[in-house]
Parts: sequence; C-alpha cells; structure tokens
Amino acid sequence: MKHWICLSFVACVCPGCVYESTTPNPTSVLGETRRWTGEEHFAMPLHDWSRKDGNLIAQHAHFGGAWRGAWTRLYKSTSTIGELGSFTTSFTIHCVSETPVAKPAKGANRKKGRNAAKKRLRAGIWLGLKSQTPSPQNVWIHPRDAFFVGLSEGRRLIVGKASSKETFDPHTPIAVVVSGTVGTSSDILTITATPKGGESIEVTTKLPTAALTGSLCLVARGIGTTWNFGDWKLDGDAVVKHPDRAVGPILWTQYTRQDSGTLKLQAQMVPLEESDSQLAALQFQRNGEWQTVCRSKLDPLSATFLFRVDNVEDSESVPYRVVYRHGDTDHEWEGSIRPNPRQENEFKLGVFNCDHGELFPQDTMVRNVRAQNPDMLFYAGDQIYEIMDNVRIVRSPLEGARLSYLSKWYQFGLTWRSLLKDRPSVIIPDDHDVFMGNVWGDSGRGYVMDPVWVNMIQRTQTGGLPDPVDPAPVERGINVYFTALDYAGMSFAVIEDRKFKSQPKNQPKGKDRAKLQDAVLLGDRQITFLKNWTRRTEDMPIRWFLSQTMFTKANTNSGNYLKRNRTDYDSNGWPMPARDRALGAIGRDTIMVHGDQHISVLARLGIKHWDDGPLAFMVTGSSVGFPRAWWPELKPHDGLINNIPYTGRYRDDMGNLLTVHGVANPKPLPEGITDARNRPDFKDKGVFAVQDAKGSGHGMIVVDKQNRTARFEAYRLDFNAANPKPTDQFNGFPVTLKLR
Repeated sequence: MKHWICLSFVACVCPGCVYESTTPNPTSVLGETRRWTGEEHFAMPLHDWSRKDGNLIAQHAHFGGAWRGAWTRLYKSTSTIGELGSFTTSFTIHCVSETPVAKPAKGANRKKGRNAAKKRLRAGIWLGLKSQTPSPQNVWIHPRDAFFVGLSEGRRLIVGKASSKETFDPHTPIAVVVSGTVGTSSDILTITATPKGGESIEVTTKLPTAALTGSLCLVARGIGTTWNFGDWKLDGDAVVKHPDRAVGPILWTQYTRQDSGTLKLQAQMVPLEESDSQLAALQFQRNGEWQTVCRSKLDPLSATFLFRVDNVEDSESVPYRVVYRHGDTDHEWEGSIRPNPRQENEFKLGVFNCDHGELFPQDTMVRNVRAQNPDMLFYAGDQIYEIMDNVRIVRSPLEGARLSYLSKWYQFGLTWRSLLKDRPSVIIPDDHDVFMGNVWGDSGRGYVMDPVWVNMIQRTQTGGLPDPVDPAPVERGINVYFTALDYAGMSFAVIEDRKFKSQPKNQPKGKDRAKLQDAVLLGDRQITFLKNWTRRTEDMPIRWFLSQTMFTKANTNSGNYLKRNRTDYDSNGWPMPARDRALGAIGRDTIMVHGDQHISVLARLGIKHWDDGPLAFMVTGSSVGFPRAWWPELKPHDGLINNIPYTGRYRDDMGNLLTVHGVANPKPLPEGITDARNRPDFKDKGVFAVQDAKGSGHGMIVVDKQNRTARFEAYRLDFNAANPKPTDQFNGFPVTLKLR
C-alpha cells in the first residue's frame, strides 16, 4: 500500500482518517456580516456586497473603487431566463443609509452636477442581460441590454424608461414582484410594488421578443448609499439552472509536484468568516475509496488552504479532492494529480499572461488549450488589471484592498480552473497584480501597497510553488518566492525580476553602461541561486528560466497610436550591466520564458557577442490592453532569417544584442489611421475581433529532451485547435531551434 507523508503547515492525519468539522451553521450567527453571499451569486464587485441576517446588502463604493455613476451588481450565477415560458422573481428593498455625494468639480455647473448625482441613486433588478462575447458568463463582467425595474432617486417605481406617478419612501421596505412571460410574439412583464403598510402599485408592459431572456442581477447605484435586499427568489418554467456556474465556497485548486515526490496544492476559497470552519481536508482516492491525507488551516487574508504531501505516486494519476464543510454541507472540489512525465521524451508548456479582462472567461482560449493538452501551465504575470472589470481598485483600508484584489483574482481562477485542477502550474505576479502600472521593487522599498497586502497577493498566486530557496524577506517584511522546480526530469528556475530591481529614478539614462554598474536587476541573492542552480542542473536535458519579462527591449512601437518609443525601463533590457550578469549566470542552453510586453518575440540574446546568451521566448497577452510592436527602423545585421520580416540580428534601443527568430506583431494600422480604436476592421465586429487584431493569443513550447530541441509556438486568439490550420499561429511560427 502506498503511504503518503503529509507535511501540512498546521495538521497531519494518517491515511484513512475521517475528516471532521466543528463548523457552526453560518446561518445561525445572527448579526454577522458575511462577505460571501452564497454559491448561487456572483458579486461585482466583491467588496460592495454582503449578507446579514439573511438579507443581501449593497454598499455602493463603501470602500471606494467604483466608477462614478457605475452600478454595483449581484448576479444569479446558477440561473438564467430561457427562451420560452414564464418566471417570477421577488424581493424586498429599502434604502438603509445615504451619504451625500461629493460636490461637482470646480468650474462645473454645480446645479446640473447635483441633479446628475441625484439621478444616479437607483436600486432594483436588471433583466434580460446579454454578454459581449459568446460566453454566457461574460455577462457577469460586461453586461449589455439591461432592462431595469426598481426605485429611483425620485422615489418612484421605474420600469425600463417609464416611471410611476405614485412615490414611495425608499427607507421603508417595499415588496417587489416581477412576473414575466417569454417566447411569445412579445415578452410581457408585470411588476407589483407593495410598500410596508401601504397600497400596491401594478405595472404591465410589453417588450420585444427575447428582451427578458438572459441573466439577471440585483443592482444599486449611488456613491456611499446602502441598500437592503431581502428574500430574493426566482422560479418558473422559464428558469434554466446552471449548477456548474456555482461560485464557492471552494473556487479552484492549483498545484506543483516535484521529481522528489513532493506535492504542494493550494485551494482558493471565497472570503470566509471567523465563525466558519478554519480547516479543510485533502483526500486521495485509492482502490475506489477516499483517504484523507492532509488537513490545512485557513490563511484568512488570502482565503487559501495550502497542503503539502510527500511521496505522492509518480507513475499513475492520483485523483484528489478538497473537502470543506460550510454550515451543514460538505463541499468538494475534485481534480487529478497528473503522472510525472519524467520518462516521456516530449514535454509541452503552455504560456499565458496579461489578461485585460475583455474576454472573460476566455472560453475559446481555454477550449483550445484543453485540446492542446500541455503538461504544465505557466502564467507569467498580470493575471489581473486594475480596471479589467471597469471597477477602480481600492488601496485602503486593508480589508477593502483585499476584497478589491480578490474580486479581480477570482476572475482569473474562474477562467482557468477547469485546467488548473488537472495539471501543475507556475503562477507569478507582475506589476498590475500588485496594483502598479510599473514596479521596480528596489528590494521591497518600491512597492506602493501595504506589505501585508503584497504578501497576501503573493500567497494567492505563488503558494503552490516549491519552498523559496532563500526565504528571508526583503525590506518592509515582503516575502520572496524565487525557487527551483525539478519536474519531468528537467529543472525550472522561478525568478522574481521585479522585486530587487533598482528604480530608474536618479539612475543614469541611455546607453552609458559604465555609469550603471551599481544598478540592480535580480540582486545578489538570486544571482547566487542561479549560479548554483546552473551548476547543479548541468546534466539535465532541458533547463527553464521563468520570469515576468524579457531581458531585452523587444518592442519599438506602443500604445493605441503604435507610436515609436525609445526607452522602456520596465523591460529587463535595463539596467544593462545587471542584465548581462544575470544572463551570464544561467548559461546559453537555458530556455527563458516571459510575458508582460503584449507581443510574442523569440530571440537568442547576446551578452558580449550576438548569440552567446540563452534563448528567450516572450508571449503575447491573453487579452491585450496596451498594444506593442517590433518594427525596427534599421535593417538587421546579416539579413533576415528565413525571409521572415523583422527577424535577424539587432541592437535594441538600449544597446543590447538580440537575434530575433520570430515575432508576433499586431495588425499594422491601415493607411491614414493613427489610433487603433478607429481602425475600420474593428468597427461592428465585436470585442473578440478587436482583441484578435491587437495581437492577443498564447504561447506553447514543446521540447524534445533527447535531441535537446524546442519548438516555439505563438497562437492567435481566433482559431480552433481541434481543426489545426497553418494560419492558427502568427506569421513565421512555429520555430524549432537547437538548444546546445
């Protein structure tokens, strides 16, 4: 019988032990405010919604973080209105409190501004919501075609664009019943509003066919206003159930495993309260029975459970599940620990980064990657963006900042969880993940957010990595995670190329390398680690270097106008002497893998001479927000490679040497168009076409261990992996190169 050794950070149980929970029933804790409103809901944003004594509370922009005039929304995640039948949804509503809206800006029409702010105070329900992409869940982030029923700032019942003559006291509970019939020659909607102790008002309206078909959500608007929604129900034969769209309490898992047999697996949870169980169990299935192998205690800030188990089966798939009791119900999340492909000659790594959020939940990309079936996944950073969901971030207080981040982080996990549960992954944060447009960590001094918060986001993303090789925190108590993952007979160095980097401010500019000798890139600790790692892994067939961004300035044009740029201190082409020292520490036969720049570039880097450094592959963004291009003005030294445009030997704008073997540029701007947003091929073609034209996509690297070759693949956004075609990849890809 296989014995597993649990090295959980809090508790260990023997195989076969029964998982026990002392969880109180959360519904019995009266007066407690709970951030998670239930698995049948999706809150946008998370920090605006809570549950108390069975009621749903909307505190619009309670922590800040909303666009002025924006709606805060709570979706029925597991139910939609279908194309035929009838439905009824009901709730009570009243305004709990109002905070005066800030005065209009100086110089503005103050009366007009106050009236506009007043009109923003509304609460009720949206019906008939549609997505901007084919994915039905995209509606949670980017809804359109909303039909509003609810209360207005004028204390009237609003039904679409019409309003009642009668007024209500919004501070008194009002029972709202909305009954609809869909699929006839026109949709019919009847609304009844009954104030407590008052007379009912009923309104009936006809709408175009399918106007009510789609998603629905409770909504509120008005900065600083708190609304109470009670007893929200939905039923009828037009209601379509989607149990697979449940949200929580276990959201997803992510894991790494090592050739040594050590598994680290992390479960991401919804925000939990002190009254909830603080323990979860990890179970493996063997001989048809589930055996508890490990327990873990909740990390409350990150809302994660982290498990570590040694001696995990190496050659066979190991079914697992995480079990968590919430109230009186056991919740489970199942997956499979893949067999270690150590004996397989071919290994495939999928690479992703920079998802600006327009295409949530990336159904097309996830479907294609599932068909491509990589052995491991690498997410190189910018899993989130500050405005990816049109909700501004919250920087303080800590609880507001935590929920603001988790609200966006959950979108990443809900996108990728069907793949993360069944294969190892390396996930590392970049600048936008830590709420910074650019970050030069300066050994911990360069982060703008609270160090406790920075450690929290690092836990969510990197918790499943092997232990850091040099775990001492940097300045301000910010933790490190740089490490080595030995897997599949190879080794992966996971590097933090933001954390130690000097800030460009007060540093010499330009190509004068002599003046930059003291500027830091990776720092002494990581350079020492890399030198030792390079010596230790010398006989391995393949070595990998995983970090956020490329060690050269591999872009020449950027922005919606795709204008020529000259400097880019965010890239690791700067500082140049530190860049050369880092490349010298890892050896020429290493594959470097990166993201960050929203463009795919494959290059052999140069240190003192062209081609004396390692291969580097930078992958374009999954959904590009800020486009970049590699359109060098000078012809390459020694000409093009295989007659592919923009390939060959170059010096970047900082003087670094690189030999470009492949590049995946966005589509050039048409003649006379200076702003990508005005290009005719964007017009009326939807967000998917826009993102495709901007050069969105993903990367794949397939290595042959025996022959020590690597095939670099750069996939467009719009293709079907089940029916491969030469046009699936950007021009010039795939490219196969010898490593040694």
